Amino acid sequence: MDKSKLLKLAKMVMKFKEISTDKGTLITDEFAVGVEVFIETEEGKYIPATDGEYVTENQKITIKDGKIESIEDNQPIVEELVQESDEKDLRIAELEGLLKDRDAIISELTAKIKELEDKINKPVEEPIEM
Repeated sequence: MDKSKLLKLAKMVMKFKEISTDKGTLITDEFAVGVEVFIETEEGKYIPATDGEYVTENQKITIKDGKIESIEDNQPIVEELVQESDEKDLRIAELEGLLKDRDAIISELTAKIKELEDKINKPVEEPIEM
């Protein structure tokens, strides 16, 4: 009997654990380092999980040679993303402040230009004699 059929039979008899990841559902009897992990194909066969990182809501599971190589808590990744987001928000606020300063300077210069235009266009009260 091939390993896939044995696994299917074992899954029916035993309580196998399944965990949903970004690359599909991982199936094993225990989620621990060194334990074999399988995935179910569209045809219903169980094959060893391919090498790579599988991300869940809370963990990052690394698979190598069909076995769990490491299980890492996903929280640092979330905290890193939040920190990056906060830094971007601060930079945006800083840029918005610079834009407000620029707008104030433009308004001031526009008012001075208008004042000068009014002086230039104002008729002379007393003509200048030459």
